[in-house]
Amino acid sequence: RSCACHMHSLSAPQLVHRREERHELGGYFISNGNERAIRLLIVPRRNHVTGIVRPSFRNRGPLFTPYATVIRCANSDQCSLTVGLHLLSSGSARLRITISKNEFFLPVVLVLRALRECSDREVYERATGGDGDDSFVADRVLEALRENRDDFGQPLAT
Repeated sequence: RSCACHMHSLSAPQLVHRREERHELGGYFISNGNERAIRLLIVPRRNHVTGIVRPSFRNRGPLFTPYATVIRCANSDQCSLTVGLHLLSSGSARLRITISKNEFFLPVVLVLRALRECSDREVYERATGGDGDDSFVADRVLEALRENRDDFGQPLAT
């Protein structure tokens, strides 16, 4: 921690009491009365979802929109992985993972099916929370299932 920080001398329990993370090294800075969110641009806060609107996301593919959510997942040994979820204009989404400085965009339904063997009906029911009356969510889940079928030749199972 910087000596210029007013929390420099606080112990770990005192930092937690002030809603800071025990092992986190950064925060935001106030310079001439203006807040500077420098830390979020360098390394996002761990285990917290951040919504991002960035026009450059459109350059990642023909269906990509400027909208995404990002989470930096970290476990107790401080190993971390940043995962992003990008919204597509078709209503579906792609999960972005980075391995050895290479970005991979995976269809969300493919990831769900890799985590647990399940039918399209089960994916639909769990994603909509059993409430298919919300047409906005239901339409997007059905579109993601259709893309999975079209891309990987898997029929819509019941």
